Amino acid sequence: MIRPIQAVYVAAIVIAAAVCQRSAEATTEPGSNGGAFSLLCTIVNMLNAGTQPPDTIQAIEHLAAEIGALNLSQAPANFRDSIKEDKTWQTLADTEKPSADDDKATWEKYYNYWAASKKQIAKKKEQYETWGKKNLAGDYLSELKKYAEIAYNTYTNAELTKYATLETTRKTQADLALYGAAGPAKENAEDAAGTRENTCGLGGGGSSNKAGSTIRRDMACLCAKGTGTAVNNVCSPDCDYSDEPEWTSAAHAKTKFDHLITKCTAYAPTLQLTSSNLNNILAKLHVTIGGLQGTAAKKHYVLGHLDGTWNNGCDGKSEGNGGVCVIYKETAGGTTKHADIAWEQPAKLA
Repeated sequence: MIRPIQAVYVAAIVIAAAVCQRSAEATTEPGSNGGAFSLLCTIVNMLNAGTQPPDTIQAIEHLAAEIGALNLSQAPANFRDSIKEDKTWQTLADTEKPSADDDKATWEKYYNYWAASKKQIAKKKEQYETWGKKNLAGDYLSELKKYAEIAYNTYTNAELTKYATLETTRKTQADLALYGAAGPAKENAEDAAGTRENTCGLGGGGSSNKAGSTIRRDMACLCAKGTGTAVNNVCSPDCDYSDEPEWTSAAHAKTKFDHLITKCTAYAPTLQLTSSNLNNILAKLHVTIGGLQGTAAKKHYVLGHLDGTWNNGCDGKSEGNGGVCVIYKETAGGTTKHADIAWEQPAKLA
């Protein structure tokens, strides 16, 4: 359920989108796409923020790691140094793993718990260094190891780790919505501008129309520089990065989106990722694009600024019959028509 303060944030985004998604009677100017940018940024912020585990899970994991840190502080220094708190067993290089099979099996079982314990030592270095110098007697060390084993079993309890598994799945779906199969670290070949007016929507339902494929793609159509009568900072006062070229390649789209993500938190709230919050914002997106744009052609499903007859489509220019925008496809078949935005599905699964 949306809390009152969240409802206020959502309402603010909707109002901003409605104001900036104005009828296209004037040429596109800096900031013309501010409302549309804020709307997409609300979704970006939500997907990137993810979900938080329940407080009880965090408290139990923290306590288990603290007990592990007490035990690890009594281990030989060379062993402690071999534990990399910023790595998991899965990301540890082969050269950093033991070669003996028995040792490797032990490391595979305990390493992630050791790494979590090492993080606690790093946070309270002086405290644990003092504890490590106590040279505990053998019977005390045995007791400490026993409690550390109990803590490990709690830390790896299936019910507690269920959240981590769900979060991994959620992150995969969020990345599909944001970036497509390429993920955040790579370019997506689909993000090349091509003939911008076609790939951003003029082609209607044709295969050249990439509108709605990913949020990164839509942000490029909405905010990236075009040719000719291009508009600077069309989405926000700082949406252009230094020496930004016109958008032609997938690399340009990636660099642009990486930059825009850093600006999103300043131009949109970060709401908790819940089904109700996401569905609310998606509904507002459809309300925003459901109106007509273009003084003559009255085009549906436009996000951003489109001028005049829209004959030139979302060409990235400020001119009489084009603009800087996205024109989404219409769903095929059925009696109810609406915009077809592919990235909505993985976003809802995130």
